[in-house]
Amino acid sequence: MLRWQTPDGYATDASTWLAPEALTRRADFAFGLAGRISEPVFLQQFYASGTRERIAKESAATMRTGLTLASPEFMRNDGNL
Repeated sequence: MLRWQTPDGYATDASTWLAPEALTRRADFAFGLAGRISEPVFLQQFYASGTRERIAKESAATMRTGLTLASPEFMRNDGNL
């Protein structure tokens, strides 16, 4: 996460953020972090009902946390969270 090589930071164009490898890396990071933090239930108030329903289907708290952090709503970079 902190290894971007240029001084201007991460690129913000869609091709950088929506590339399959970039999505996979962010999801892997989210699920890795999920085992180390408590479930951020408060974030779900910002999520679409379909996302909340999908997260609620999981019985394991770690999986719910990972899905919360890997959700499209959490990954958006528009300042809403």
